[in-house]
Amino acid sequence: MPSPHPTISGLPPHTQQTVVERIRQSVPTVQAIYAYGSRIDGLLHAESDLDLALLLAPAMNLPAFDLFLLAGDLEAIAGCPVDLTILDYNKSTILCKEVVTTGQRIFIADAAAVAHFEMMTLALYAQLNEERKPVIEAYTLEPAHG
Repeated sequence: MPSPHPTISGLPPHTQQTVVERIRQSVPTVQAIYAYGSRIDGLLHAESDLDLALLLAPAMNLPAFDLFLLAGDLEAIAGCPVDLTILDYNKSTILCKEVVTTGQRIFIADAAAVAHFEMMTLALYAQLNEERKPVIEAYTLEPAHG
């Protein structure tokens, strides 16, 4: 029977499941867990860390110290460094867009919340691109010769 969630390169399925369970235990408001980075995009190497992004219920947050402690626990489980991020499209639209478009959901608690988050992320990213278009064009113009 296939796994209900994608597997993370270089991480045995039972270890991945333990990582997910530890996050759910520590952060009961987690709505989804995404894996992204080199373990997902096929560029796994000896120094690859495990990049995980957590989608929390609206208005919920995890204090930085708690996030740090959880990352340490996850490193002990995974056997590699863990980069743990809280997703918030109002604070980091570009990171959220990268996670949504290149990452994989390894846990979903609330499919409607995930769909809303992904839709809002992509909409805000499109808006950001429109707003910064003149700036990008100004920096990419060829200098006039003459």
